[in-house]
Amino acid sequence: MVRHGTKGNAGTTQYSQGCRTSVRVSCCHEEMYMFGCCFPGSRSNRHSTSSTEETQPLLRPGTAFGAGDRGSSPDTLEHAIQRNDVVLVKALLANGADVSGVWDRVKHLLARPEFKAIQDALTYDRRLKILYPEGASQQHSALDNALHGGRLEQAKAIMEREISTAGGIDRLWARAAASGQRDILRALLLLGYAERSCTYRRFEKTSIDDAGIRTVMKEIPYISPRFGGRINLNGKARFRGTDEEIDCSPIAMQYMKDAKPVGDKGRVKPDYTHLASKDAIEAGITPDIRIEHERLKAHATDTHLIPNGQFGAFLVGQFQKMELLGEEGRQMLMESPNHSMSLELAIKKKDGVTSYVVRFFDPNDSVRHVRAASSSARTFEFHDVGAYVAESRLMKGYYPHEEKLSMLYVRPRDGIPANAPHIANRTLTSCVPDAAIGPWAMHCLLENGFAGNILQLEETFVRMSEEEQVALLSSMDEDGTPGLFSASKGGHADAIRAFGRLLSHVPESRRASLVAAIQENGISGLAVALFMGHANVIHAYGELLSLIPDDKKVELVMATVGGMPALHAAMAEGHGDAIAEYGPLLSEVRRIAPGKLMDILEAKESDGISAFGAVMEKENPNVEVACRYLQLVKDCCGALEPDERTRLRTLVESSCFVETDGVRRPSERFARMREESPAFARLFDEVLNKLSVQ
Repeated sequence: MVRHGTKGNAGTTQYSQGCRTSVRVSCCHEEMYMFGCCFPGSRSNRHSTSSTEETQPLLRPGTAFGAGDRGSSPDTLEHAIQRNDVVLVKALLANGADVSGVWDRVKHLLARPEFKAIQDALTYDRRLKILYPEGASQQHSALDNALHGGRLEQAKAIMEREISTAGGIDRLWARAAASGQRDILRALLLLGYAERSCTYRRFEKTSIDDAGIRTVMKEIPYISPRFGGRINLNGKARFRGTDEEIDCSPIAMQYMKDAKPVGDKGRVKPDYTHLASKDAIEAGITPDIRIEHERLKAHATDTHLIPNGQFGAFLVGQFQKMELLGEEGRQMLMESPNHSMSLELAIKKKDGVTSYVVRFFDPNDSVRHVRAASSSARTFEFHDVGAYVAESRLMKGYYPHEEKLSMLYVRPRDGIPANAPHIANRTLTSCVPDAAIGPWAMHCLLENGFAGNILQLEETFVRMSEEEQVALLSSMDEDGTPGLFSASKGGHADAIRAFGRLLSHVPESRRASLVAAIQENGISGLAVALFMGHANVIHAYGELLSLIPDDKKVELVMATVGGMPALHAAMAEGHGDAIAEYGPLLSEVRRIAPGKLMDILEAKESDGISAFGAVMEKENPNVEVACRYLQLVKDCCGALEPDERTRLRTLVESSCFVETDGVRRPSERFARMREESPAFARLFDEVLNKLSVQ
């Protein structure tokens, strides 16, 4: 029930709050809509002019204005939300309707971008109830009246003047906190000004004792005023003894690794010891952190690909899962197309009160984190990723594609062990719908071996146009690296086979370039697999060969790494198993273009040194690699011309024998290999005999 009091000396009104209705009343010749209007949460920086400081009676809507019933049927609110009827939703909220009863039935709709206006209305209504609680008896200003009465243009005009006078949102917040101007603080929180920058509290030096204000300000992502200004150490330090930059990935991983445990249920407390300065980073972060980063991406079992607009719904789901499992904390690696970040969630319980806490760490803001907290996990439902990035301009760089998606990997408390098993047909724990998978998402699936998700795409893939199919399979990252190349580099044979399944639906004439997966530096997917020693990937590439025309197969098999034949690179790196899997690919060359075999088997570098010669030059030649190579030669002998066999025999012998005083004898290394490995000796003799047959 609204009670109009008389103005006292302070020019304010005391009231006891009644219910809110959707009626429109006239006061002071000004129409006021008695329900919450759209909540303006965008981070813009528009400043305009001015209004009045004088106070007015706070008009609380209610039955005194003929609103009728206090409440409204939950079904009515549900139907209004389903129809995306923003005006009706606002009116029902103002009349006391509560979304809690229908939340589970409408939250899937509210997560969609087209329901943003309703999201904002619900947020405004909820915060309004916290900031102006039922039954409160306190003094209010003209700004309070405008906020509570839904006259947002009037409230904004007042605030634009205040912001301009103070010199910015953050300075106005500090001034209002110091002087006890609660109406200003409420307006900054209700009108979306606080959402414009996580640093809005940076000049705050005075504690705020208003419970409602403290509650709302903590649920809006913020950087604590105890931190200093932004310091960006991303890429400023180097791994000791190298020229390699310590960039966002190792910094994000180190942030998680250094966090101190709080209890035994996963909660942690940030520790910036190894991130506090360039020197601290160089002293505390070692190259092994890159291995941990790749291991987490390749073996994490709790993984998510989410739209940025549904980040809040993801947070709520994670909190629910944590409660179900009895966890109090989680750490996650969070990645955009070209940036790594960290996310931490915590559930705190103190004095019977549960708090849900989100901490977001961006390596471009290297010595502080963004925080948000609430007594209800559902408070985070409408949070967007952008709300947690301290400078909104950075979002365009982090997410340059039309797809605004993030990958998240939940980090086990003790990290991923070095002997973590391969996950066959790996599938994301949660993923955007198949129809939403674009080139970057596809690259992400390939790079991280999510073969299960790639296979699930087939039904959608076959309905795409040819150009859409090719665009999806030729997906590249920001460095121009094809997704298939990244899968090869990571050793994800399952993902390559799944790629082949989709490729089979593409016209044959378009397949060869997709299978080649050539990076900007000219290295192909097969070449990197040989160089890295991924025998399983080379085997999978053998399966892909059946999908491309014969005239393209030879070019693919004759792969190079920086001008070096890929076979030479594999032998130099000691990858015996990879060399063995290369053999079946050479059988295709024997069938299609036997004249190319000699070039492949010689595998000479630009200086003329053959792959076998390079192996035998070493102080301790790799016997397994030598045997694998000799087996390739043995298998190909029948397809070589007589003069080619003679050339190859000369190449092999010159790598194993030396001539002294006109007498040819085995080199010491070769003699030692024959003695230590009878299998090598037998195979060597067999190969020489085959090469001698004319």
